[in-house]
Amino acid sequence: MLPDYDYYITVRGLNKVEFGGPLSLTVCHSIPLVIDNTFPFVNDIFDIEYNEVLEEVSVSYNVSDPNSEIYAVDIGIGEGKYDVYLKEWERYFDHNTSVVPCKLIDGVPAWMQIRAINNVDLRLVDHANSPLIVDFSSPVQGQFMDGFDLGVDSDYEYDVTKYCANWLDFADEESGIAGYSLGLGSSPGSTDVVDFISLKSHDYKYCFSGLNLQYGVKYYGVLAAFNGGHKHLNTTVSSDGGTVVYYIS
Repeated sequence: MLPDYDYYITVRGLNKVEFGGPLSLTVCHSIPLVIDNTFPFVNDIFDIEYNEVLEEVSVSYNVSDPNSEIYAVDIGIGEGKYDVYLKEWERYFDHNTSVVPCKLIDGVPAWMQIRAINNVDLRLVDHANSPLIVDFSSPVQGQFMDGFDLGVDSDYEYDVTKYCANWLDFADEESGIAGYSLGLGSSPGSTDVVDFISLKSHDYKYCFSGLNLQYGVKYYGVLAAFNGGHKHLNTTVSSDGGTVVYYIS
């Protein structure tokens, strides 16, 4: 079997001249015959967005084939990683970004499936790392408290270099909590002391360090909980504040 490569076919015709030797004509094919026994690559699937007004999903992807190159891409949408129940396969010839007409169901995970096809009709299917979930509601607000101890709201801070906060019971039934942002301000809802930083969905407490807080001043934490829906909606809440005081043992 020939190895994967570009091959050029050459044809030579000979006549039947018996005296003086035959004459010949050689023709070389200008288009190669590509031997490709390897599947294409789906390198990445990213930037998946849903437009609920136009009812269409846009998706970007990186597909490649070093031998016979990419011929086309089929796109489907499934309720799981390995089906296309929400949107059957549809062919696209854009190798970077496509817009797929599809009305998604609120709260139902939609998994983008990409099927890369090379020019010898070998195919490879892959799915996005996470589903797209249509969610028009913000997360349910939980409890957000000053202080490090979980479930305990502290009215006082004793360290001018540190501020701690803890939280619990933030939830989103449709798309879950995707992450948090935490900041610190000198008034409720502001972040003039420490701007928002991003935290993971499993975080439930955090301390800012290296601060220069002032004794007798009340500081307020502010927490934004983001859901995993297509709009990444958030619920933002401010703490009732903690006053920095001298610690007396």
